[in-house]
Amino acid sequence: MGIKKNFLYSSFLTTSLYIFQFITYPYVARVLGVTNIGICNYIQSVVQYFCLFSMLGITTLGVREIAKCNGDKLNLNQTFSQLFTLNAIFTAIVLAIYFLLIETIPNFNQYKKLLYIGATQIFFGTFAVEWLFRGLEEFKYITIRTLFVRLIYVISIFVFVRNSDDYTIYFLIYSAMIIANGIINWSHGKRFVIFLIQPISLIRPYVKPLFFWVLKQFLLHYIRLLIPFIWEWYVVIHKSDFIPLLPK
Repeated sequence: MGIKKNFLYSSFLTTSLYIFQFITYPYVARVLGVTNIGICNYIQSVVQYFCLFSMLGITTLGVREIAKCNGDKLNLNQTFSQLFTLNAIFTAIVLAIYFLLIETIPNFNQYKKLLYIGATQIFFGTFAVEWLFRGLEEFKYITIRTLFVRLIYVISIFVFVRNSDDYTIYFLIYSAMIIANGIINWSHGKRFVIFLIQPISLIRPYVKPLFFWVLKQFLLHYIRLLIPFIWEWYVVIHKSDFIPLLPK
């Protein structure tokens, strides 16, 4: 597929996601209310952090490694299987920690139901293997699938979320969208790859680049947080009225 078509599909997908948010968010905010939508957003932020740790750079590395296979079916199957196995191991570890924290952190007690629903996002997110389709440049499929799932999501929001007590249903619908992506992608992915059980010795070489990728992202994130703090400290020490416009 040409670069222009890939760009058009990606642009169309990005635009459509903003449109879907524009359609649903005002309705959800009005029906659920500030408190309940705040609860859902809080739980989703917790779940999202664990999703990021479960992927642990697989998304970036996966796209690159799949693209390098360049149509070699045997190499493609092996590379996919190795990366997926590593991703599955990360996900199992993250889920174990996630469940442990749910049961041990007092602040999570009142949100247990939502947190356990959110666990499905972490689990099925592994089976979404979006990096496989991006590495294969299947942007047309990604766009069509995303639009289809999002359309069902929007319809479900207007049909099932009717009052402020339906915030659990709202969060369940959002999680169902992630589950659907995982199931559809895994089924469609069988057209391109075959999963093969891989020995740990073949998976180990990917651990080092993933570690350095995570370290780099960690440092970039905290450096970005640290710069405004340093400037504010400088302003206070020197009693200056100049406060630069820095990202926060």
